[in-house]
Amino acid sequence: MDSAVFNLVLEESRLPKDQIRSFIHERIVSGAIAGGSRLPSTESLAKRWDTHYATVHAALTDLVKGGWLVRIHGRGTFVRERPRNLKTIGLYYFGGRMADTEARFLRALHQCLLRRIEQSGREWVMMNDPRPARESSKTWKVLIDACRRQEVDAVIVPVLDPMHQEWLRRLPVPVAFLTSARVANRVEYNMDELGRLTVDELVHQGCHSVGMISAWPSRTKHPESIHGGVVSLFNAFMKSAAAHGMLTRNEWIVTRTGGLAVPSAERWGYEAFEQLWQCADHPDGLVVVSDAEAVGVTAAILERAIRVPRDLKLVYQKNAEVDIPCPLPVTYIVDSADQAAEGLITIVERGFRGEKVVPIVLSATVERPPMRQRQTAGSRRPAAAGGLLLTDSVS
Repeated sequence: MDSAVFNLVLEESRLPKDQIRSFIHERIVSGAIAGGSRLPSTESLAKRWDTHYATVHAALTDLVKGGWLVRIHGRGTFVRERPRNLKTIGLYYFGGRMADTEARFLRALHQCLLRRIEQSGREWVMMNDPRPARESSKTWKVLIDACRRQEVDAVIVPVLDPMHQEWLRRLPVPVAFLTSARVANRVEYNMDELGRLTVDELVHQGCHSVGMISAWPSRTKHPESIHGGVVSLFNAFMKSAAAHGMLTRNEWIVTRTGGLAVPSAERWGYEAFEQLWQCADHPDGLVVVSDAEAVGVTAAILERAIRVPRDLKLVYQKNAEVDIPCPLPVTYIVDSADQAAEGLITIVERGFRGEKVVPIVLSATVERPPMRQRQTAGSRRPAAAGGLLLTDSVS
């Protein structure tokens, strides 16, 4: 093996153990250190990196526990060999997500994954982590052991909470995430595009003012987390509204961080619309994110007998595989769970082959209502005077 593979200059700002573990892990994942290869002795690596023997030993021990390396007494430390064919894919869920009655998208994605895996002639194993949230940041031994015993050759994580990220990324098999968190092996929806499209469609309908109801937060203290991409949706929405000269106001932006606490997504959507419509004046266009909340919004609109699109024009974000019962003329920005499933499988296939893995970004499509559903807009009350309003008080 080329000794240059082990070129590493330790930084003073980080713990040597963490740097060494990450360095060896990255070399194995990239294929620079092949499966079955024997590593140089711990003593020689410590000398090469100008650090203590115990530091190198501890870093390699972490990789042994993670299933990346194997120690054979009297022979040395070896990179665990992978099977030649990708046969079994594990699907990891946590926190009872699949049992959530509102997890429509997740169940649709799960079915798409099963269909695509089975069509490829492979097998799948469902891995349900039952631990409470307070324990979920720690490694789940069941999944680690399944990887070590080669019961699963790759893992797909269809929904990711930031607290799970670190240990899942260190699994000794290729992993793919559906997430906006900043990891290379991810599939994500184009949130910037989604934010722009929602506004573009309301402009297309002649709107001059716009509001948003979103179950997702409009900002986060951790841009690299799962919510970072969601915040980019909100920012793109606001930027596009400003570019088109559309009025929006803080009270027209209702998110989960806005203080409403109700038991179901549908109920929350209903309450969110009621909060918005109790304002002194209203936008003539409204964006709703996402599926389940849109059901509650629709119920509130029908109850109030608001004329759509005469008094209010609507753009809903939805998933192609999740049906939203809605009698109103709505423009949908449509994402596809099946495209996400295809991307996730592509990520693990590339990782299994040792190829460079880069994020896969999915685009949405626009679905406008049929002509027979569209009504004449009629006279629109004037939008309130002023331009785009942005303050730190936005939820």
